[in-house]
Amino acid sequence: MKDYPINAIDSEYIEWLKAIKQQIRSTKIRMIKTANTELIHFYWRLVQMISQKLKEQNWGDKVINKLSVDLRNEFPDMQGFSRQNLYYSKNFYEFYAGQMHISPNSSIVPQVEGQLQIADNYKIIFDIPWGHQKVIISKAQNIEEALFYAHQTLSNSWSRSILENQFKQHSTNITDKDKQTSRRPYQP
Repeated sequence: MKDYPINAIDSEYIEWLKAIKQQIRSTKIRMIKTANTELIHFYWRLVQMISQKLKEQNWGDKVINKLSVDLRNEFPDMQGFSRQNLYYSKNFYEFYAGQMHISPNSSIVPQVEGQLQIADNYKIIFDIPWGHQKVIISKAQNIEEALFYAHQTLSNSWSRSILENQFKQHSTNITDKDKQTSRRPYQP
């Protein structure tokens, strides 16, 4: 078989190269999403352990400061163990924990039997980036609102700044009367 030189302007080669580049980009995105999902599951399990220990030992929240220092000393190359991030993780866990439980095999189990629809809805919280999650749990008034914004974030590929703007826009569109009744727009 004779070797033919590849002409850089050969259209077949250019299309083939485009397909390879697209595969690389798609794989990178899937890897990032998988890593993010694992990270959020990790934060959930970590704070679940912290919450259980705080209840068992009556240590109080000061133990989080010490834990932060100890984890950062043990894992200096890893991010996410700052005092502030551990508190965000704690807020994340406490925000959703009353409504669901994560089993040891990382499957979501609703706290109320027979609510598989709820379990499916909650899976989404592990699919959005951690930075987005921090915005949602700090600004959402309730779980329904949080799930609405989580769904919108994924459906519309919102950046964190767009998500923050959506919260701002929504809060300025609600009148005082609306705030006293219910916040009905959360229909994911």
